[in-house]
Amino acid sequence: MKSRRGVALSVVAALVILNACSGGSGTSSPTDTMPTGPVDTGMDILSDGFTFANFAASAITQSFDATDLVAMFGSGPDVCVGGVDPCVATAEANAFARMVNQVRASGHCEGLVVLAASRFVRKVSPASGKLLRDDEVVHSILRAFATQFLPKVQDETDSWAKKSLKDKVIAMATKIKDGEPGFTLGVYTDRGGHAILPYAIDFISEDVARIKVYDSNWPDKERFVTVDLKTNQWSFSFSGADPNNDPAIWTGGKGEMDITSLEARLSSDCPFCGKDSGVQRDMFVIRSVDSNWSITTDDGTVSPDTTIAGNTYVRIMRSPGTLPQPGQPIDYIVSAPISKKPISMNMNSEARIVAVTPKGIVEVATKKGGSKKPIIFTSSGVASLDSSVHLTLSNSDFVITSLGDNNSLYVTDNGVAVTVDGADGNPVTVETTSDQQALEVLGASADGLPSNANYVVSAQSGPNEVTTRVVNTDGTEQKTTEQKMLPNQLIDPTLPEALKSPTSVPGAPQTGFTVTDESTTTTTVAPSNTTSNTPKTQTGKPGNTTSTVPVSRTTQPASTEVSFNTDITQWGPTLDKPGGQGFSSMLTLAHGTSQNKQSCSNIVCLETLQVAQQPTSTTSQTSATFTMSNVAVAFSIRCGDNGQWVIATASGATYSATCSISNVTKDDTIYLKAT
Repeated sequence: MKSRRGVALSVVAALVILNACSGGSGTSSPTDTMPTGPVDTGMDILSDGFTFANFAASAITQSFDATDLVAMFGSGPDVCVGGVDPCVATAEANAFARMVNQVRASGHCEGLVVLAASRFVRKVSPASGKLLRDDEVVHSILRAFATQFLPKVQDETDSWAKKSLKDKVIAMATKIKDGEPGFTLGVYTDRGGHAILPYAIDFISEDVARIKVYDSNWPDKERFVTVDLKTNQWSFSFSGADPNNDPAIWTGGKGEMDITSLEARLSSDCPFCGKDSGVQRDMFVIRSVDSNWSITTDDGTVSPDTTIAGNTYVRIMRSPGTLPQPGQPIDYIVSAPISKKPISMNMNSEARIVAVTPKGIVEVATKKGGSKKPIIFTSSGVASLDSSVHLTLSNSDFVITSLGDNNSLYVTDNGVAVTVDGADGNPVTVETTSDQQALEVLGASADGLPSNANYVVSAQSGPNEVTTRVVNTDGTEQKTTEQKMLPNQLIDPTLPEALKSPTSVPGAPQTGFTVTDESTTTTTVAPSNTTSNTPKTQTGKPGNTTSTVPVSRTTQPASTEVSFNTDITQWGPTLDKPGGQGFSSMLTLAHGTSQNKQSCSNIVCLETLQVAQQPTSTTSQTSATFTMSNVAVAFSIRCGDNGQWVIATASGATYSATCSISNVTKDDTIYLKAT
């Protein structure tokens, strides 16, 4: 029997285990009553919340990876192959990581508020407001974000969604009165979903509660949710700069608000650790380009328009703060009771679906236009009659990805098996073995099936080696070996362009400065070997560098700060060394005759580059100049959202570029990318 794993959040240098905190369960007691006056935890959002805002996955280099899996669930054989260190994640653990990395594409609000709450409750030093967004903090945020997918968390969230607004306010107020921000708060509309942290409640009247919240989209602003207990309605300003006057304010009833206790997050079990996983329901995580899908269970049919059928629920996880535009990806989560009868999904759009079940983790990818026929989830696996639908099933150490006619994946006593039609029309069955634990199978009508081939089996035969066997319709075979990893061995999902991460949090307030005048020049550069402190990624490949440059308005004599956030995920596999020997960058802020500048001598430094400029007068204008030189690969830079891309000039094997901005009036961004 597989072992049960506890859950913990690693917070900076400390290990914070919240189920050791004071306080009872996440449910309210029958004796709990509505307070007659204001309640407050004493939490200060400026010092106890993070100073940096919510961010999209593309804004960082880190992914939820094997180190995070070990920190949350231990290094036993359910998590790490053979239960040994250094950890190589099992197939099922990798599938869980891919799901987390898929969902966090649009933002990390859940992780930010959970981590801020846990650090405040445990009085961890230094306070969250003093932390930078460094590697250790980011991974702590990713782990906190991942707790929303734990079985007890899902069960409790579903339970609270059915309760009255009054019950939810009483539960939050009771914890807050005890000095703990004990619940995170989720609010949902057809325009989006957002996680925030209640830390105080004022009662405007007997029937109206104003819940003060830490909102990671507005880290230094006072935000709130207003609940009218008489009309059973709530309201929340998601994107309005003035929450008291927001024309696009979110509103909803009890079903569009849920709460989740910190205790549930930290006392749950590993959702992929065998019979002791604690999984009592099927969970479907859906990222789709639109809302044209439905799922039919024993309870009935649910969809984005019909969110409840019996005990089956749909919640929107992350979408823009405005009505979704056609083709814009939206994330949903569906929770359904486990049934021995098949669950049917109609997916009529491009999507990637992950289903966490007691038998394993299923992944489904549909192309543009969706699946022509229903996708069937059974108690032991998944099946599709549409040859364009990619299916993946992970169980323990074993995983198969398959594509083709009459495609069916299922769990066996020895791992995972697939049955798919060969090109000759006869079914072909392939099963994992102890020697071949990760497979990819192509059958009839599959994209990539060679002409004259009956079927193809690719196996991960080494740490970076794939052996492919082509079985032809005439019975002959060819075998080849190449250096690569099967996609089902990676911790980041392979997303098509339509489902990829945005560069910023959809619908959230965006920082940036308006460029009223801009000039650009180019200079020359040379190559280098930047090997020290390279940002860690699963693939080890550098990518885009997106640099956020906050600069204060020239009319306000306040200090300004320039911060660079490095994103190296899209540089490409051939651009392994973006920095060359002698690499340098210089960012200069000028206000009148006053200047402040800071330089970097390696690529990694760009992540923490900060420059503050104090305006000397309100009549002078702020300008910014950025130069990067001695770069070993071709690149481009753009100063400001309204600026033009400047292609770096080559000199021999090296590249350089400079861009400048004048008349800076508000925040904006400097962008860098590989060309």
